Amino acid sequence: MKKKWFHNKTRMIFQLAVLALIVGTLIFAAFNSNLNPDYEKYCPFGGIMSLGSKLNLGTMSCAISETQVFIGIGILLMIVLVGKLFCGWLCPVGTVSEWFNKIGTRLGVSFTLKGIADRILRFGKYALLFFAAYFTMTSSELWCKKFCPYFGPVSGFNVDVILWASLLAIFCAVIASVFIKKFWCKYACPLGALSNIFAN
Repeated sequence: MKKKWFHNKTRMIFQLAVLALIVGTLIFAAFNSNLNPDYEKYCPFGGIMSLGSKLNLGTMSCAISETQVFIGIGILLMIVLVGKLFCGWLCPVGTVSEWFNKIGTRLGVSFTLKGIADRILRFGKYALLFFAAYFTMTSSELWCKKFCPYFGPVSGFNVDVILWASLLAIFCAVIASVFIKKFWCKYACPLGALSNIFAN
């Protein structure tokens, strides 16, 4: 019991630290015109997709550098060795989804999908992974940022974002997660799909 309590508290500290870093950067950028952070280049999934673009076209995608590629590869290796630590401890979207589900649990409206509905919906993230990989590798542009529930809000829904797709992703990550546990992570996250492949 004590070990589980320590694990949960430690995990929450990491989750809060990541969110604080993101929010702090947004606040500093809002009040400092000289600070113009490029949020897409911090995405480990973007690093993995950009590696595919580099191998296929010889060019990196968007603002992604070799650093993000190595981070992405490191996360995949970490998944093989110790499990999906990034998803549960560091991913801001996963954290927000988890916290909103706790609200749903307290309100008594949260449930877990089972049976054929669960199995069918799980294919969603693999479809998104396929399209993200294909279009990124063939265009050298990060296709996933068009609908990413993280990139949309932090970028102010800039021209690279398809507004309706980003809002739908945010809905899946936040509102749907109130009612269905880990909705985004289970059914829509392409990095989750890639993580499952490497974990298995």
